[in-house]
Amino acid sequence: MEMSQTLKTAAGPAARMRTWRMPALMGTAAAVVAAAIAVYGAYGDPHPKSSQESGVPFLVIVDLVVAALLFGLVVPRALRSGSVRWGLVPSILALVGVLAFWSGVPFVVGAAGALIAAQGRQRARDNGARAGGHTAALVLGAVAMAAGVAFTVLGNTVLASH
Repeated sequence: MEMSQTLKTAAGPAARMRTWRMPALMGTAAAVVAAAIAVYGAYGDPHPKSSQESGVPFLVIVDLVVAALLFGLVVPRALRSGSVRWGLVPSILALVGVLAFWSGVPFVVGAAGALIAAQGRQRARDNGARAGGHTAALVLGAVAMAAGVAFTVLGNTVLASH
């Protein structure tokens, strides 16, 4: 079997690695960034409230649990499926969830959606299929991640000075 054929099949070695290693690495990175967002959201505030600071351990645990569930269970299953919905749902949820940007959770959910979409997009291209839905999910996930970080930084700098 040629290497290009292995990449196209869901059961090949490259697919198994994609469904385990990549989610583990991306999930770990997303959890670390989300925890950093939660910490910075509370401790980076020039006028912190004690309730903000006391909630940080809880938020970090929530970020870790959400990342473990998404990247340990949902993402590997989604990568095996290849369906556009698997990337669109978390990406849209992350975009809506940006309202809770300070928690870091939208970053984790957006990262999951973006990873699923990026892999689905590549699989679609390799198979000569349309990748528009995957591209939309990738963009939405990336926008949600960037917006969450931007709102946290803006909230603690520009908007906090007024």
